[in-house]
Amino acid sequence: MHPNMPPDLVTAPPADSVEPAGTYAVVRSAPVPLTLDALEGAPSGALMEGCALVIRSETATDRAGRLYLTLTLRGGDGARFEARWWRYPYPPGQRPLVGQVCRFTGTVDPYQGSPQLSITRARPEPDMDVARFARGTRRSEAELVAELERRIVGLDAELAALVRPGHPRVRGDYSRARHRCR
Repeated sequence: MHPNMPPDLVTAPPADSVEPAGTYAVVRSAPVPLTLDALEGAPSGALMEGCALVIRSETATDRAGRLYLTLTLRGGDGARFEARWWRYPYPPGQRPLVGQVCRFTGTVDPYQGSPQLSITRARPEPDMDVARFARGTRRSEAELVAELERRIVGLDAELAALVRPGHPRVRGDYSRARHRCR
């Protein structure tokens, strides 16, 4: 398991539990989104676990005639990365669906200069908010505000005055706006 990913915990039931002897509860660690930075920083063969949004999910057949999945996933940082599930053990209709957030376990393997996740296990994470995987800007707030200022300077003076903070029709300071760019 990757050092930043907490393992699933197996706990015994409390002493006053009505569970029959020999049973136990599995408490799963909280799902953590995968990121491209984590994949790029992991050594080849490192075991990774985390959630990602399925952007593309297709079946293919290898040279030996075995079914495998080819997926494009979006991580928690908004970046896309490729994944393969070699020797997919289930019927094609049970593969992860586009638009679904799943928890994936697999190893990181370099492929054509980029990290690729070789999946060994996946399961849907219906409680994970899809919005965590929405694309956003990669630039800092300061860079965005500077670009806005450069664009305002290019406007004629009357129009520029309308969009600058302090004008009665402009609410608040745009440098504090926290909207995600699409």
